[in-house]
Amino acid sequence: MTLPGPDQIRAAIALLNAVEKKVLGGMIVLMIQNHTRIKDQEWVAENFTRLSVGALGLEQEREVDADIEEVSKFIETSMGPVLNAAFPLFAQVATDMQVKTGSQGFTLEAACTQALTYF
Repeated sequence: MTLPGPDQIRAAIALLNAVEKKVLGGMIVLMIQNHTRIKDQEWVAENFTRLSVGALGLEQEREVDADIEEVSKFIETSMGPVLNAAFPLFAQVATDMQVKTGSQGFTLEAACTQALTYF
């Protein structure tokens, strides 16, 4: 399977709305921090949901049933597009950082900064 290139990644991100971009940004940070867990579907879904609650502004006290419905709808409509951008972005950032730093390694801050260049 061939991953999308930088221009395709930027195009996919451009199609996301502001809330989806917030979730994508959070997912990228978590994926970089926990790169050994990104194949764990439960971990991905749990973190996507947690980030969605925050991005939707649902952490304040409100009507719980309405919050559940809003988060469920967001997950149903946005999880695919966000993760379809997140995984190629993660792979591209890893490639970019390897080119920039070689075998010296890189910091979380440097990798996150590199990810932002695609937004």
